[in-house]
Amino acid sequence: MTRHDSSQGHGDKRYTRRLLRYAKPYWPWFLLALAIILVTVWLELYQPKILGAAVDQFVSKYETADNVGFSTGCHQQTRASDLRGIVRWGLFTA
Repeated sequence: MTRHDSSQGHGDKRYTRRLLRYAKPYWPWFLLALAIILVTVWLELYQPKILGAAVDQFVSKYETADNVGFSTGCHQQTRASDLRGIVRWGLFTA
């Protein structure tokens, strides 16, 4: 093995310190990138809960309503309106 072979683990700290020295002026950007990554992951994990609450709010009224007095067109229009509401509520509430 050669003296500079990284598989031995010698010198890795030295190279890491050297790279960090070059990155030092950009540490605020690294923090910003880390914050954006954390927010993105949190939103991705929280998305099913947001969508579930939106669906529960707008669909639950159909579980208790009976269909007496409503035409098919009226139901379709109401459901289309509720679907738009689900999307809006899911996008703007968190």
